[in-house]
Amino acid sequence: MPRRIRSLWSHATTPVKVGLFFGTLGGLLALLGWFRERGDLLGLLIALLVSFATWGVVSWAIAQAIYEVEKDEGV
Repeated sequence: MPRRIRSLWSHATTPVKVGLFFGTLGGLLALLGWFRERGDLLGLLIALLVSFATWGVVSWAIAQAIYEVEKDEGV
């Protein structure tokens, strides 16, 4: 299994890696907030989903835009 994960990671583009990194960071921050407030389990799941999705998608979109601009300019 780790070989397959390494293979997927090596084939992923840089914007995807950026999105996964910041999505994971957003999820960890949501988890930290949940431990601080000790909410219910449904609140944790919603917080993880929303934070992972928003941080991941927004950072991926920014990285993808930068990637496309650099590709068009030939940098």
